[in-house]
Amino acid sequence: MARGNQGRIGVLMSTHVVIDGYNLIFSDPAFAEIAERNLQQARDELVRLLSAYRTRSGSDITVVFDGAREALPQERMERHSGITVVFSGAGEKADSVVGEITERLVNEHSAESVVVVSSDREVSQRTRRRGAEVRGSREFANRVRARVLRKGRKRKRDDIERRRERPLSPREVEEWERLFQKRKDRGSGDVEE
Repeated sequence: MARGNQGRIGVLMSTHVVIDGYNLIFSDPAFAEIAERNLQQARDELVRLLSAYRTRSGSDITVVFDGAREALPQERMERHSGITVVFSGAGEKADSVVGEITERLVNEHSAESVVVVSSDREVSQRTRRRGAEVRGSREFANRVRARVLRKGRKRKRDDIERRRERPLSPREVEEWERLFQKRKDRGSGDVEE
């Protein structure tokens, strides 16, 4: 079951995260550095990070980019690794698309289930008026990285623990018995190599 916010009547509901894509990329030093060299690569890296976060959080995530940078004649929506990626159309800013998506989600679900990620003052004010939560872009990127890395380290520890807990195979038992017998026969605690 996806984790999310607790609704007014106690029903677990999914959190919908709507991200002002370029605002996050250019607010975060690591993404901004990549974007200086290759904007497409920065978008791809962001989507990869968000996908890992989505897997761990259960949140529905939509990231919106200004289509003007891509010279798109109309709005375009794609799906990558479970993340909805939207490019605004010609003459339309990502900010207005973020607002439209936020309004739709608040109307369809509830304001408590919607989080908008942007450091843009106008987007933040509009979002708060709708009752949804706002998180700053850089803060959100740092939290997502920390959660993804923490879960990655935990998974590695869990794999190590699982290997430790598995019973020895008959062959491994024989090898250990031979080793202990050699030590006993020599009468010392040293292991022969």
